[in-house]
Amino acid sequence: LAVCTCAHEEQPPVQSPAAGPPLGTASMERHFEEADEMRRAAFRGEVDTVREVAAAFAARVAESTYPQPWGPSVQRLEEVLAVASTVDDVRKSASLIGEMGASCGGCHREHGVPVARDWPREADPEHRMDTFDYATELLWLGLVVPSDEAWARGADAYHAALSCEGFESVPVGPEHVSACSSTRATGASVVGAQDDASRSRAFADVVLHCAGCHADGA
Repeated sequence: LAVCTCAHEEQPPVQSPAAGPPLGTASMERHFEEADEMRRAAFRGEVDTVREVAAAFAARVAESTYPQPWGPSVQRLEEVLAVASTVDDVRKSASLIGEMGASCGGCHREHGVPVARDWPREADPEHRMDTFDYATELLWLGLVVPSDEAWARGADAYHAALSCEGFESVPVGPEHVSACSSTRATGASVVGAQDDASRSRAFADVVLHCAGCHADGA
């Protein structure tokens, strides 16, 4: 993630409320990279890539050693990755990305795992797609760190990018949806999401909406 230039001031990283230094082990950093790779592939509608990365991620988790109290959280992540490694449609892929993000964030919060990530670079307001990218980066950090501040910033940025101008109907799996109505609906769910479960669903909605546009070459 890029270093934040928000308001032209350096800011401390997006971080969980846990005490202690940021977790910086190579294995955990790799977990972040693989989760983010899955997220980006899902946004592009590349289900094959989601499956491949999920399978590699699952194998890495199985080979890793975690503190005993993390057991249930790790098991939940393994369950999500097992399904993701066989996923074959865009809608389910989007749902799994939301579940994975919430699973990671829930583990960090529950076990006091200190996490710190750089803020994404602020978007050019003249370019709506840059704003969407900036917003979704923040929403993702809101899930995986987890961070209420990052989620709130992402929700505000996503809402600010809402517009029906230039949006056409796009395919999502076997169906077509109005990108205009889909954007407004996802914006409402993002702004209203206040807990892990609703944020997981809202993020899945955003992934599905974006995947539909990208798959159509929009």
